Amino acid sequence: MLSDKVWRINLINVNKKYVHYYLKSASGRKEIETRANGNQASMRNISQKAFQDIIIPIPPIKEQYEIVRHIEDALDTINSILTHKQATLEELNQLDRSILAKAFRGELVPQDPNDEPAAVLLERIRAEREQTSSNKQRGKTTRKNSSKQLSIAHGRPEVNDLE
Repeated sequence: MLSDKVWRINLINVNKKYVHYYLKSASGRKEIETRANGNQASMRNISQKAFQDIIIPIPPIKEQYEIVRHIEDALDTINSILTHKQATLEELNQLDRSILAKAFRGELVPQDPNDEPAAVLLERIRAEREQTSSNKQRGKTTRKNSSKQLSIAHGRPEVNDLE
């Protein structure tokens, strides 16, 4: 939630970063949201008086600085992890592309020099398919053109070709 109001807050004996991090925390956001008014989530505001009524737990000043240091260390660690993650994802994408390129060039496994070239293999497969296809077509035409007659001779059925 962002207000259209800007205030300058003077803090005495309080670390400004500590207050900033507290107000961004779940507890701080809850304090702000319970005091905000307005009927739509996008139009909610908080008055200066309501903001002044927010209760902020204030530890001793040394502890405030220590808390801020821990928060900023954690944020630095998170940013470092995110940067490392992004670099790792980019490396992974590059590795995927490299593996695919090597696969298409036939460089992933040792090649047997006695193997026939891919073009010859593909031509042989095509020829076999054509042969199989033409055999099937010949079989269909002979069945269509032939007629058979079923007769019962001596008590057993017999099939006779009529051609």
